[in-house]
Amino acid sequence: MTRSRETTPLLSGESLMSWVARTGRDRTGLDPSAFLDLVGLTRRDVIAGTPACLDRLAEVGEVSRESLERGGCATIDRHLQACRGERFHGDFAGRGRTTFCPSCLLDDARPYGPSRGRRVGRLAWLFSPVRTCAVHRIPLVRFPNASPGRQFQDMDAVVPADADLEALAAAALPRMVSPLQAYVEARLEGAASPAWLDGQRIDQAAIASEMVGASVLHGTRFARRAFT
Repeated sequence: MTRSRETTPLLSGESLMSWVARTGRDRTGLDPSAFLDLVGLTRRDVIAGTPACLDRLAEVGEVSRESLERGGCATIDRHLQACRGERFHGDFAGRGRTTFCPSCLLDDARPYGPSRGRRVGRLAWLFSPVRTCAVHRIPLVRFPNASPGRQFQDMDAVVPADADLEALAAAALPRMVSPLQAYVEARLEGAASPAWLDGQRIDQAAIASEMVGASVLHGTRFARRAFT
């Protein structure tokens, strides 16, 4: 494998899938699938965050295994995943959708930025309550994946071109991060919150908060699936 002189560190908040995509392009000039073939791994290994995969990536990328583990969601069983010590149902970090902030990806394109001009997928974008960019204060763009292959979330492959991102960013209306999103992001960083929430799995705490909020606003009889 041809190596560049510099390593590609996992950036703050970056997902493991994004790091793999950037590393492959930075160090070998290959797309993620070809790069993973070269090092004896698959995209499914990365999505599942298997211990053997993390060990191999840390060796190849010359970065700490712990940093890579913080960027991924490990598959526990058919229904459960784990991230940063938190367990949750797979839908909470659903692989069936793509989420991104157009302004963040446009910022990434700056050649002298932290990602050296590469698009960066953020770990937080995977989680269902995360719907607003905390940096640009605009709604995240979210849509269903057209095929299972898009689960890998390579931002160069699953997101529109820069001209389309500019249009999306220009049309976005400003809004604040919700308290629920702030709670989820803080909990993934290890922050403590009220015991009645922290005593539940993080996905269960999020659903409980949504149900209580809906009951306060609409009474106990409401159609949950009708909400945006």
